[in-house]
Amino acid sequence: NYCEKDGILRRGILSWSQFIKTAINCDKAILSGGILQDWTTEGVLFFALRIFASSILKCKPSLWGAGIGPLRSKPLISITKKALKHLECAWLRDEKSLNLYKSLNGHNVNYGTDWTWYYQACSSKTIKSNQVMVNIRPWKYGSEHNFDDINLKDIKSKTLIGVSARNEDNNELLKTFPGISIYQPENYEKLLSFCLNYNNGIAMRYHVALAMLRTGVKTTLIPYDSKVSELCKAQKNLNKFLYDNHIRFNNMQKEFKTFLA
Repeated sequence: NYCEKDGILRRGILSWSQFIKTAINCDKAILSGGILQDWTTEGVLFFALRIFASSILKCKPSLWGAGIGPLRSKPLISITKKALKHLECAWLRDEKSLNLYKSLNGHNVNYGTDWTWYYQACSSKTIKSNQVMVNIRPWKYGSEHNFDDINLKDIKSKTLIGVSARNEDNNELLKTFPGISIYQPENYEKLLSFCLNYNNGIAMRYHVALAMLRTGVKTTLIPYDSKVSELCKAQKNLNKFLYDNHIRFNNMQKEFKTFLA
């Protein structure tokens, strides 16, 4: 029953005062997306501290459509384990997150999916067959993938259009493909509709890759982490993957409405 007019700042010292003020006036704190990942120390501490603070302020924290991990640092694993004990409930979006949660807490949680399954493409398919979408992102934390398998220089002779999820993607695209035209959608629904215009794509970011797969684009994935690696496996039986995620999303959405009631 409480809403900050201008929202809550995500980062910085001032964000804490807004977060605490809001949490005091709320019953629940809902976290989603990729959280508690130790690619950086802040990736765990940022979310863990908010879980702890919410719990202390009687604003019960929960995860819905979230992904957790990877976790490799023993101190950060310990912090994550303590944070997860404060959750009212959890719906996780991938198998690795489910397995990680069970290994830390010793019990199963709900298998949901990403909230982007709520969105549908809002235009018809008009193919630009001579163009290939390409999405890449900067990545400095190592990789689970051998990038030599996908040589981006080999596709420079093709007509490419960049797809950017964040401003940092723009810089990476322009550095790799000087002069490339870049599309940065305002929201996920527009990204889905944009993908309908192409037969072929290359994607690194999970959500861009997912949009391509959902709209029937023949997609070459660059699996730099476990999320995209799972999409690679899903490609082998794409129809089942699409069906299973729709079912999980409907189940999660139904429970979410009950949770908020």
